[in-house]
Amino acid sequence: MAEFDQYGRLKNNNYRTQPLSSFGSTYTPYSSLYGRPNLWSRLNNFIENIGEWLRDNTEALSNNIAIGGFFLACAIAIIGAIVVWIDEGFWSFVGYSIIGYLVMYYGGLIVTGIMMYVLRIPIFILGLIFYNAYVLLIAIAISLGVLFYNVNDWTFKSTDHRAVNTTTNIPTTTRYKCTANTILNVRKEPNSSSQIIGTIQSNAIVDVYDISDGFARIKYKNQDAYISKKYIIKIY
Repeated sequence: MAEFDQYGRLKNNNYRTQPLSSFGSTYTPYSSLYGRPNLWSRLNNFIENIGEWLRDNTEALSNNIAIGGFFLACAIAIIGAIVVWIDEGFWSFVGYSIIGYLVMYYGGLIVTGIMMYVLRIPIFILGLIFYNAYVLLIAIAISLGVLFYNVNDWTFKSTDHRAVNTTTNIPTTTRYKCTANTILNVRKEPNSSSQIIGTIQSNAIVDVYDISDGFARIKYKNQDAYISKKYIIKIY
């Protein structure tokens, strides 16, 4: 039966005074008291959940990634064995399969076991980066700053390097045409008795660095070589 106090207000007999609990259980965010959480609060909660999940599942994630990498390597090895069978025949396939099995069984298992522990470090660090939105933004800002600095540094070095090359390190050449009837011998040294290391076809175009004592210095297979001046003509 309802009861009223001396001022005619309805008494609430079901009300009981409750003791205060911990701060975390009684705290209500400002946004929850006055409506839905704002966008920043939802983003921050989402990032915190990701970070907490990464930190709680570091071991399981590292194990799964390492095992997944092992099976991927096995799949690649199987495809390689099939290619060997098609290209080189059955017995090459057998030899490849035996060696591949031994390598994957012993080496693969050892590497997988090591990776299960090594991968825990970057996964846990990633979980710390996703600790909340503020930490994540700071990490992104630092990464962009380092990247921007390195790109600029590389650009300046590259510019200087190009300038040095174009002004001092690249020797000038003049193009000549081979006028020999068939082929022209390429010699190791600038004399007619030197070792022949190759030939140039008639009408071939060559870059000559300089001419001295009747022989022109050229590049042949990335090394200095010489051809007779008598059988070349300057084209420009």
